[in-house]
Amino acid sequence: MRLATFGARRLGDQRMLLAVLFAATLLTSATVATVVGYLSVSATTGLRAALLAADPADRAVRFETPRQSDGRAQTVAGDALLASLFGGLPVDVIRRTQTLPQPIAVKTAADPARPTTRAPPCR
Repeated sequence: MRLATFGARRLGDQRMLLAVLFAATLLTSATVATVVGYLSVSATTGLRAALLAADPADRAVRFETPRQSDGRAQTVAGDALLASLFGGLPVDVIRRTQTLPQPIAVKTAADPARPTTRAPPCR
C-alpha cells in the first residue's frame, strides 16, 4: 500500500511534465499527418492539372505493376484506381505483359557434354 501511495504522489509531481510531453507528441503527429496528406493531394492535383493543360497528343502517364496471380482482379483494381485518380478525364488503358529475357543452355559442338549458359542479346 505504501508503494502505491508513493507512486501516486510521485506521479502527481510530474503530471505537468507528462501533459507537456503528451501535447508535444500530439502536435508533432498532427503536423506530420497534415503534411503527408497535403503532399499526397497536391501531387494528384498537380498531375491532373498538367494533363489537362497538355496537348491531347502529349498526354500520357505510364504505370507499371508487377504481375499478380489473379490477372482479372488486378485489372479491376487498376481500373478503379485510375477512375479515382483521373475521374472526369478521358482515359485510354493499354495493357501489356512483358517478360524479361531468360538465360538458356546451349550445347556447343566443341564440348557437347557440358552446356554453356548464355543470355539472349538485349535489343
